[in-house]
Amino acid sequence: MNYRIYFCAAFSIVLLVSCSNNSGENQQTSNGIITFGRQEKFQPPSWSGPYLVGSTALHMIDANRGEPHTEDPNDQRELMVRLFYPTAGSPDASRLAVVTERRWEFLGREQVIDNHRLRKSNYEGVTWDVQLDVNPLSLAVPAPLLVFSHGYGFSAEQHVIIAAELASRGYVVASITHTYGAYFSEFPDGRVIGSIDLPRDDLGADLMLWSDDQVFVLDELSHENSDEDGLFFSTFDLDRIGVLGHSYGGAAAFHSCVQDPRVVAAIDLDGTIFNSAGKFISQPFMLMQSGPGDSYEIFEQVDNQGYAVAFENRIKHHSFADYVLFWAWDFPDQQPFGPMESKRAFELITDCIDLFFGKWFFGDEAALLDDPSQTPDDLRIERFP
Repeated sequence: MNYRIYFCAAFSIVLLVSCSNNSGENQQTSNGIITFGRQEKFQPPSWSGPYLVGSTALHMIDANRGEPHTEDPNDQRELMVRLFYPTAGSPDASRLAVVTERRWEFLGREQVIDNHRLRKSNYEGVTWDVQLDVNPLSLAVPAPLLVFSHGYGFSAEQHVIIAAELASRGYVVASITHTYGAYFSEFPDGRVIGSIDLPRDDLGADLMLWSDDQVFVLDELSHENSDEDGLFFSTFDLDRIGVLGHSYGGAAAFHSCVQDPRVVAAIDLDGTIFNSAGKFISQPFMLMQSGPGDSYEIFEQVDNQGYAVAFENRIKHHSFADYVLFWAWDFPDQQPFGPMESKRAFELITDCIDLFFGKWFFGDEAALLDDPSQTPDDLRIERFP
């Protein structure tokens, strides 16, 4: 079994020089020369759906749960959640930054390619086509609600492409930043909390905590949906709820299916499902893997239709995160995340997600998933049972 749990401190990174020196020119260090890529502003992808995309950040505190990672018994579990949703937009709206200064503190040091580093000036001032704090669009019917969880050591802001693309197609996506499991969580009062290490002898130690986070966010959004004075009154279709996530977050989605019957269907994006022994789910389930495809025994615990989608090593585990596009932009002649072009990978990822949920939410046809003759050459898809 391949254990797909990755930490921010272990991205196969060698730290050679301070990110404060990343002004654009190649740099000489004691370990050699750091090479920067082309000097041109990053161009974010556009969304394929019919809707403009809005986003807002929500701070949620669970009065019924303590914080297990602190010693203060008065600490309560709190989360930051970024919502992505269809909007009519506003000409005065600001837009979501592609890379914040705090996030650059990490990105500016990493070396996905040895002795290469991203060029900071390519990303300064660049924004996603995501409008901040605008009203949700009043759709003819409420939008399906998807709860998304990042991988261990990632955060909601590292999966904007998947969330925003799905929002452009008519979903509301609630992207959670899991406190103490994200590379950092930043709260409205200025507190910043980083990730902590999982115990090596129990890598699934926090999966139920994350699953409880997902269920709690569903509870909070249900309240938002029924608040006549709130921004999101009657925005979500609470009969069409999906949970998905990358790596650790995808494994948590399986556990949320076990404990919450409101979940209609779930997707695990390249995560190993720890601590699942004796647990069965009744919801349709998709496992998407960057590698050749393995760990299919989990489908013995799925009492419904299952899909295993394998990229067969054409992408890497981190290919579900936005920053793979940055490396493809700065170093277009390199392939650090596999031979598949990164934009093509995101197209396939989001198409599979959309088709899977569309099938179970609306009864839509999903030929790419169900008809072997329609399966792209880039993928291998197996169906269970």
